[in-house]
This record gives sequence, structure tokens and C-alpha cells, in this order.
Amino acid sequence: MDRFKFRTYIKYAKLLEDVDSFFIDNLKEKITFHFSSGHTKTMKLSDCDLEQCIGQKDKNGKLIYENDIVKDINGHYGYIKWDSEELKYFVCKRLGLVPYLTPCSMVHSYEYEIVGNIHQNNELLNDNK
Repeated sequence: MDRFKFRTYIKYAKLLEDVDSFFIDNLKEKITFHFSSGHTKTMKLSDCDLEQCIGQKDKNGKLIYENDIVKDINGHYGYIKWDSEELKYFVCKRLGLVPYLTPCSMVHSYEYEIVGNIHQNNELLNDNK
């Protein structure tokens, strides 16, 4: 099932890695990753952003993760965000000055294409006026 796939953005290396499994040690504020590439690494929790697959694919069949930047069929850009109060994922867009949220459960995969992520392609969101 794609819903329980993870990746992490390692801030100091500016690197996005697919994750097979991980262990969080809250006492030491550390996380140990077993990466899909075969290696293992332990780091501070603050050195990475753990991102979950939302269980959907874009129009090209690519898995969608938290913090992915997507472009809709109308050319508007947004990013995938988890809302801990609503307990669901949203596509966050800015249409003019107004933020607009669409629940991912209401999104059809053919409507969106992944064009980047907020860590490495944030300028795509800034250009979306």
C-alpha cells in the first residue's frame, strides 16, 4: 500500500531520500533512518522533515507526498499540507491574496502534476500570483 511510504528531507545536505523504515528516540531527540538506497543514518529530529505519501498519484502515476508542489489543470500551483486539526491532507493554493484549501480526498489524480517540492522548488509558489 502506498499510503504508508515515507521520505525525508535532510536539511543540512539539501537532500530528499526515500525511507524504508525509521525509529524515533524522543529522549535523545534523534531519528534513525533505513533508506531505500540501502544505507542507515541517525540524525537529530530537527535536521530533517519526515514526509508521508498521501496515498494518491499524480496524472503521470508519480506518488504524491507531503510538501510536494503540484500544478492543476488550470496552471495554478499549490503544495500538499497535513492539517493536524482536520486530520487530513490539503492542496494549499493562493489565488490572488486568498489562500485556498482543497481536501486531497476531493482531488482527482488527473487534475494534478507534481512539479517539485517546497524544499527545492519554493520559487514555484512565489511565482503563483
